[in-house]
Amino acid sequence: MLTDSARNKILELLADFKRQFGKDAVPGIVWVDAALNQGRVQSGIGIGFYTDRAEIEADIQNVDGLEIVLAVADEDKVRFVGKVVDYVDGFVLRSAAI
Repeated sequence: MLTDSARNKILELLADFKRQFGKDAVPGIVWVDAALNQGRVQSGIGIGFYTDRAEIEADIQNVDGLEIVLAVADEDKVRFVGKVVDYVDGFVLRSAAI
């Protein structure tokens, strides 16, 4: 689930991507693990873009009216259970009871 703020930010990033690269894309939510990047980046949510729809067709979900892929390792999916993705100076996970 996405808050309006997160959805709007993803749409903004998607529009920026299309302007910059001239391609349609499907946004993907990823989990960045600080342990895997020697702490250079804090653990948290990142947004990426897939331009080869055929590659991710089976993984596309409609979340609050937005086609998106939850592109996280199986062991990280539990982080998203009962949570919403929000955007306040960056993407964060919040309890779904907000």
